[in-house]
Amino acid sequence: METKTVAEFVENEEIRDIVTASGADYGQGFGQGRPAELFLGAQGNKANTGFG
Repeated sequence: METKTVAEFVENEEIRDIVTASGADYGQGFGQGRPAELFLGAQGNKANTGFG
């Protein structure tokens, strides 16, 4: 099994460049996009994301 790395708090391009150079596979944070409601399936069922 191959392990993947997720960098959190990627708030801007500078941080994104640093975590990319360090070898992170994925990033999450406001620099990637603001949190939004997650919808799953054709029925439009909401997933519980913990945001409001």
